[in-house]
Amino acid sequence: MIDFRSQALEIADDTMSHEQMLICCLKYMSMDDVEDMLKINDWITPPEMDKEEEEEENDDWFTDPNSKASYHHY
Repeated sequence: MIDFRSQALEIADDTMSHEQMLICCLKYMSMDDVEDMLKINDWITPPEMDKEEEEEENDDWFTDPNSKASYHHY
């Protein structure tokens, strides 16, 4: 089996810069692939603000006075 990763690194060493190879790879990858790669390598983490907003949305049933599940309802 051919190791295409090693072959790509050799091409980058021999004919172009690693930066050019990176640009080629990023252009080829989907946005989801790039996001996943950044997360897996701990280069990005979800913003803390997004987590807080999600938690607030999930708590709406508890504080909504019209919800039967809310402590305000009784």
